[in-house]
Amino acid sequence: IESKIPVNEYDWWDKDDEKGDDHWLYSDPEIMDRAESGGGGLSGTDKAGYGLNALGTSIGSMTEIMNYGIRSATSQTGMRTQLQVYGKAGARMLNHLEGASRKLGLLGVGVTALDAGLKGQWQNHHTADVLIGLGSTYGLALLGPAGWAIGAGYFLLDVGIKSYTGKSITENLFDPNSP
Repeated sequence: IESKIPVNEYDWWDKDDEKGDDHWLYSDPEIMDRAESGGGGLSGTDKAGYGLNALGTSIGSMTEIMNYGIRSATSQTGMRTQLQVYGKAGARMLNHLEGASRKLGLLGVGVTALDAGLKGQWQNHHTADVLIGLGSTYGLALLGPAGWAIGAGYFLLDVGIKSYTGKSITENLFDPNSP
């Protein structure tokens, strides 16, 4: 009995390999390369960019929660209020987290430039990524929790679009024919 069942023109389901395990077999080299790359086809700069964005989003959520705590407790903002609510150590931690979030945003812009350098050319989506990175790091931060939610929503949407189409939102919009 044949254990390899064709699923489509490229893939087979191996019912029982030599170890007794069921698993997919791929015959198409492109599919095999993607499956074996371990990153779902993401380049190193994609992984770095998404990792920085995830970390920045996490830190942003912490700072927004802490700032919301201050506003809800005192209906005031500023360093003096932070000191009153959190004490010296808490206010210092909040200040460091906000600084780290901005630095991660700038580092993400640097990853975009690195990606362009590795690809050998600056493409339209790189410009859009830089503008979005700077806008979310500095512009959306002025909107408080709403800005953080917009930035986090864009990040999650971008990850979903990239996993579905193989290209980021900006690549689909500005460079749809690029490899």
